[in-house]
Amino acid sequence: MESKHLTWLLKNIKPKTAEYEIRSKHDLSILGIVKWYPSWRQYCFFPELNCVWSKDCLYDLQALIFEFNIEHKKRKRENDAL
Repeated sequence: MESKHLTWLLKNIKPKTAEYEIRSKHDLSILGIVKWYPSWRQYCFFPELNCVWSKDCLYDLQALIFEFNIEHKKRKRENDAL
């Protein structure tokens, strides 16, 4: 996925999940982390304090989280098949 406003870096890989640091393309400031939230069984965004978001940035973040969740389910299916 390409984003006009956001960039992300793989921060941490756990046995079944990953954490991604979300940054602004404008100034590379850290906006938050996307990581697995076990209670909801999906990737969620954990923002830094005082982040301000436009609708376009939120749309990109939503699409990114959607993609991470799809990839996670695909990996899970592949691992269950083994």
